[in-house]
Amino acid sequence: MASLIVSLNENTLKLSLSTQSDFKSVSTQIDSAVAKDTQILNANTFSEILFNLIKEISKGSKVKNSDINFLLEPQDAILRFITLSKKVDSEEQVIQAIREKVTDISLDDLYFSYQKIAPFVYQFVGVKRDQVHTLMDVANNLGFPLRSVVPWLLLLPKFVGRNEPAIFVSKSDNDQIVALSELNGIYFSQVFEKEKSSKELEKLVGDLSVYKRTTPITKIYTIKGDSFSLDPHYDVAPLIPADQVSEDIKGFEIHALYNRMVNEDLNILTSQLNALNMVPVPAVKTKNNALVYAGATLAAVLVIGGGFFFMIRNKNSQEVLSETNESTQSTQSTVPTVPAVALNKADIKIRVENAAGIPGLAAKAQTYLQGKGYTVPSIDTADESGRTTTLIRYKESKKAYIETLTSDMKPTYEVSGESGLDEALDYDILVLLGQK
Repeated sequence: MASLIVSLNENTLKLSLSTQSDFKSVSTQIDSAVAKDTQILNANTFSEILFNLIKEISKGSKVKNSDINFLLEPQDAILRFITLSKKVDSEEQVIQAIREKVTDISLDDLYFSYQKIAPFVYQFVGVKRDQVHTLMDVANNLGFPLRSVVPWLLLLPKFVGRNEPAIFVSKSDNDQIVALSELNGIYFSQVFEKEKSSKELEKLVGDLSVYKRTTPITKIYTIKGDSFSLDPHYDVAPLIPADQVSEDIKGFEIHALYNRMVNEDLNILTSQLNALNMVPVPAVKTKNNALVYAGATLAAVLVIGGGFFFMIRNKNSQEVLSETNESTQSTQSTVPTVPAVALNKADIKIRVENAAGIPGLAAKAQTYLQGKGYTVPSIDTADESGRTTTLIRYKESKKAYIETLTSDMKPTYEVSGESGLDEALDYDILVLLGQK
């Protein structure tokens, strides 16, 4: 399936189309009445411009079943480490501590998350709610499922794949960006609108190498910029070697980086890197009327003071949501029960269609099911809209898989099933997503 990758910086709209065999890109300047730097001012007009770019770039390519992905610029994401004391041992205390430490913006204006990356240290990620809502509107206007909204700065330490501290220096159009990384996270970043000279940049990097540290950072990566020299004890290298930067990706290096990383590891889409995982979606009601988050499988949602957040739980911590569902949801199903057999989930092809009318729902379900081991080659928007519950339609020949599929979906979706799917179709099961 094809993917559309979109970014906006300094009123330059960039679009990449990634297919199994090709990666191509195009860009255009946006009028100041439609966008200001990285911010969309008129979602409808912006959608029209983006639609025309998609038509231009997709000549000869099928984009009907494409998903769309937005990359957020560093100035649009709040990335930092939050260090807490040993006395902080509850989620409420963590949130209160974050409120005290993040004072430059109200948490009520953000979708935010925090993930423990070391004892008493959390990676904090915050994005503006209004900006995420605007991107949802654009995706909805275009009719493409919204798959991800990713602050691209978070990709860099994951791409390097090392816990050791490093400095990333990037040139994005006319901006220069410097970020400090450790433990596979970002704890400091700054955007400079005026390009610094080589000497100024060298001094800045030298100063930041000891920022809040007793031992200087010696590893430095450059992105989309010329390498520069420092004292011999610094190790300076391009993040992407020059021989890997083809003409096809010049100017679109971050798009290509995102595309490569997602193709290699789909778990990125259900991780803290994807801001969509911070956005509440319609909850599932259990027997005791408790609301359970219907988003990423490793997320727990709380609402405090009107601000939404989620906490990524470590693999060895308690999975509260699954325990809640197991103790409260009915084990009965309207799907016929079949004898247990040895089944390979990857053998069936599932098509997911968004029948709820909520942007991004099909892409989330695709990622969720792929994480469970299923093959989900296509997603789309259903002909119907406003559906409440989720319906599974299946070929009679694939009936044996339904009990397992229903069991896998129940923690997140309120599902029912029916047979009668045309055996001639190129997929075996159709999932019509509802609001539950």
